[in-house]
Amino acid sequence: VEIGLDGVQKSSAYTPNGHHGFEILEDGTLAYLAIDMREVEGLGNVVGDTLMLDDGSGPVPLYSTWDDPQLIVEPHDNWDSPFYPQGHDWTHANYVEYSKERDSFLISFTNIHTLVEVDAQSGAPLRSIGRYGTYSVDDSLIRRPHTGSWTPEGTILVFTTPEGTDESIALELALDDENQSASTIWSYGEGLERYSHILGEAKRLENGNTLVNFGSKGIVEEVNIEGEVLWRFLTTTGVLPGHVSLLKSFY
Repeated sequence: VEIGLDGVQKSSAYTPNGHHGFEILEDGTLAYLAIDMREVEGLGNVVGDTLMLDDGSGPVPLYSTWDDPQLIVEPHDNWDSPFYPQGHDWTHANYVEYSKERDSFLISFTNIHTLVEVDAQSGAPLRSIGRYGTYSVDDSLIRRPHTGSWTPEGTILVFTTPEGTDESIALELALDDENQSASTIWSYGEGLERYSHILGEAKRLENGNTLVNFGSKGIVEEVNIEGEVLWRFLTTTGVLPGHVSLLKSFY
């Protein structure tokens, strides 16, 4: 549902099985994540994900985890999470972002610790980073990823909680397409002891700074490349920032 700042509903769209994230493209097309439950022999009902597109004529699938040859259907630590009553919680997508420059979508899958870039025209997986990635990376870094997004420099920002730590951080990765590898070039959050059980974001701002939302920790900060805090927002107890955007003006 789209609601104006005056509280009046402007439009709505039917999103069957929709969850977690969506994007609205310049032409008005709505892209959203939907659960995709299928029965797997020996495993029972398993919940994957599909990226749906709706240009106004009804939703159609663009990409499905079930058709991605890089992703393997296998039990993991959150396999029996009760989040989805429909079946085993396999991929658990939590964020999707569209890149106009790349004409692609970047999807974060928290349960399988992987980011997947999907071609916006064909739905083909272009590259993936993490446990089931086509690009090699320190596998301990990409854990429960949230809000994977491209920066203007062609790097990827992601909110993650590296394995073996209780610290959630913003992580920036540079991709080497020739060698199909990814490496850390910037991070923020180490030593702050901020653990986000759910949610979290890392977004590059127009001014070059980074907006870091620590989700269930209730802290949102704008930091520069040196890690200096330029702006901070603290929520009241029990309030969890979801998707956060800085607006230049309400008017």
